[in-house]
Amino acid sequence: YTPAASIQQIRFMPDGRQICLRDDSGWLNVWVDDAPLVDEPFEHGGPSWGMGQRSYAVSPDSRRVAFTRNEGGFGRLCVVDVGRRSIQEVARGVHGQLSWHGGRVAALRSGARTPTQVVVYDDVAWERTVVAVGPLSGWEDLPLVEPDAVEIVAADGSTLHARLYRADASTDRLLVWLHGGPTDQWQVTFMPRIAYWRAQGWNVLVPDHRGSTGHGRAYQQALHGRWGQFDISDIVDVIGHAHTSGWGSPGRTAIVGSSAGGFTALGVVASKPELIAAAIVAYPVTDLSDLAERSHRFERHYSDSLVGPLP
Repeated sequence: YTPAASIQQIRFMPDGRQICLRDDSGWLNVWVDDAPLVDEPFEHGGPSWGMGQRSYAVSPDSRRVAFTRNEGGFGRLCVVDVGRRSIQEVARGVHGQLSWHGGRVAALRSGARTPTQVVVYDDVAWERTVVAVGPLSGWEDLPLVEPDAVEIVAADGSTLHARLYRADASTDRLLVWLHGGPTDQWQVTFMPRIAYWRAQGWNVLVPDHRGSTGHGRAYQQALHGRWGQFDISDIVDVIGHAHTSGWGSPGRTAIVGSSAGGFTALGVVASKPELIAAAIVAYPVTDLSDLAERSHRFERHYSDSLVGPLP
């Protein structure tokens, strides 16, 4: 065990072996006992503070493991043969809450054009059956699109990641929508808010500043001790790249964020107000000292690693 590593979803296989997710190698992969079952540059789970995750499932005979793969924010369901370590890519889409019983794998599935579904796969042909679809309100009738994966070089040479939902080639209206956390990521799931604004003629850019999950341990932990610095400078660089690329213009760019995303949005407003025309923030973090002292028990001392311990 590497003390600096993250371990989550610790369970036991039907044959008694231990299985979990670990990021000793720099990526959060499936491990069996003390060795990686899958060793690849993709994440197999979400941030460790997300409780109740079931991003993998073991077959009843312990011979196979179904797991979710995060490919730069895009999802895929895969199955690995435990003995041969061979991987079969089963289906695209962000999957979660996996369970494997009898000859069936059940999961929640979503995508940019796929409202959240309860699906079941047979474990031979891996044919998918949609059992139920989440509540719909007409959003599914919009001209939904898959986003483009974007890589941006920051001012300090670091590579940043984002996903761009394009509205129209001629529009220069841009929404830069920030996730919270800040240790989190908005994967490519069904998001009516994005679909709505894109349908109104806005390009929507969803960036993963340093500290985001989904891009490996080093990327996630780069924000340690630098919250309020790297996240802000990264978003400034992302917006600058977006303007240079013609996805928006300073007079028609808005930045949106809530909680930790609101904190970063306000930091961008303070540091580079000339880049944007408006900021929309909801329940933003505004007082780090108060947050450190009065945060609920589950997140108490979270800011010790992100900023530093008081005083």
